[in-house]
Amino acid sequence: PAEARQDGLRPCKRCKPEQPGDGAIIAACRLLESAEEKIDLASLAKTAGLTPGHFQKKFRQQLGVTPAHYQAACRDAKIKAALVTGLSVTEAIYAAGYSAPSRFYTASDKRLGMTPKS
Repeated sequence: PAEARQDGLRPCKRCKPEQPGDGAIIAACRLLESAEEKIDLASLAKTAGLTPGHFQKKFRQQLGVTPAHYQAACRDAKIKAALVTGLSVTEAIYAAGYSAPSRFYTASDKRLGMTPKS
């Protein structure tokens, strides 16, 4: 964009290179991956400098899932890793960032492909 302006041109109206984009989405992914608790869409959008609707649209375009689904997948990966290391199911649930065991057990069979104890 800077070189285009020097040459007397304007930035692309389709890809909008001067607006927060890939860097903001990558930063949001890192934030979701390291979060101990669930992060709401408004907070993520605010850190990226976008409106919630626009942020979700850009996030979904780049990753193919919503921020909530991405965070759920990250938490599932954390709990799988914790269970493999030998933590008890309860310890793994809290280590993955779930606020209560009931939140995890609602669909644990679908997420893990087996019961947590197995």
